[in-house]
Amino acid sequence: MTYGRAYHTASILSDGKVLVVDGDNSKTLNSSELYDPSTGNWTRISDLKILRADFAATSLLNGKVLATGGMGDDEGGITNTAELSDPSTNNWAHLPHFKRLRMGHIATLLRNGRVLIIGGEGDACEKTAEIYDPPK
Repeated sequence: MTYGRAYHTASILSDGKVLVVDGDNSKTLNSSELYDPSTGNWTRISDLKILRADFAATSLLNGKVLATGGMGDDEGGITNTAELSDPSTNNWAHLPHFKRLRMGHIATLLRNGRVLIIGGEGDACEKTAEIYDPPK
């Protein structure tokens, strides 16, 4: 990898590659890298729009990856922002903000393709949940 990381995510893509996003040992990053297990090579791809650590990333049925919340937004606090990675174009796009500030939460892909985002710290969200419904 290009950077040492902590508080990052690793998402398996539909082609078997692994998208590793954000975090390092001393500060948050906004970088992303792809690992190709067939070659053993790492490739740096486009940066996220917002710095993130202790966030959630979820591989979607359409091959994209959803990144939600975390610590390290532009003000250095917990964020309610979300971004969508399109590995086919190596780009990240902003999504509408979620209702709650969240970090350390869980985001789980449901069978119907929606993502259930649960709990975490920030904005009294420990007992709350939200749904992300990706466009078809």
